[in-house]
Amino acid sequence: MAHSSVHEPITRADSRSHAVNGAVSTADSAQAIHLNQRQRQILKMQQTQGNAAVCRMLVQRDDDDDPYADVPDEPAAATPNSDASFAGVSSTRQAVVTGAKGEVGKVIAKKKGDIDPDTQKPLRFGWEDLDKYFTASYGGKNVGGYTQNLQDGVKFFSQAPVTRKDATGKDVTSIEPSIPQHWCGHFAMWALRNANALSASSKWQIGSGIGGVSGISQVFPKTKVKAGDVGFVNNGFEHHFIVADVQGGNINTVEGNSGGDSSIQTNSRAIADVYSFYRPKELD
Repeated sequence: MAHSSVHEPITRADSRSHAVNGAVSTADSAQAIHLNQRQRQILKMQQTQGNAAVCRMLVQRDDDDDPYADVPDEPAAATPNSDASFAGVSSTRQAVVTGAKGEVGKVIAKKKGDIDPDTQKPLRFGWEDLDKYFTASYGGKNVGGYTQNLQDGVKFFSQAPVTRKDATGKDVTSIEPSIPQHWCGHFAMWALRNANALSASSKWQIGSGIGGVSGISQVFPKTKVKAGDVGFVNNGFEHHFIVADVQGGNINTVEGNSGGDSSIQTNSRAIADVYSFYRPKELD
């Protein structure tokens, strides 16, 4: 509609018409990101139900003269580890889980990171965080098994020959990214220590697993598992993880040294498939 030089009064119905034909018409424009909550609601209705439905909705509004007035967003759906899923879980256990989940994406141990300016060698992606897991687990640098040689292995990206059988059963060797030591247990130890759920005397012992750490005991029966506990599976290889929450006969987890790239990932498992669970005395 052409605009005249005379400004005619805009009626309530006219303003609502502008809401449909004006602001909503920005759907295909980059300006759409600046719409307020009310405008976004109008836009969504136009896209799914058409302009007629928008007009009916606007005509029914009589709370004020502004068709763009903000309205509360719809409540977000509950997600794992929301306050509801933490019901009855101690603050220390919550801290274990929250800390572990906050590390997702920080370490990809089989991926090259930046070049070290001193040695010109490639660093591991997220090596600083990987180093803090080892340090927390062993109780410090150059303590127990965290030798200088292992510290270098944690810091610098490495490759090693790997032999696998091909489709014909023949051994085939290739050079692939490698890690200096499996670190799923170290990640679990860090999550506990980071939440003050592990005593200073509790340190990782090579070859003993989480069950060999002083102050940590096995959970009996397995069905008594809780968020913040450490799970252990042994399906041809040993693997540790943090229990994020318990959903009936299943658990959600946060797991270090996971996937083909040796990263931190979330997962879901059946309690029946887990070999055992462990917890430090600080979580009893």
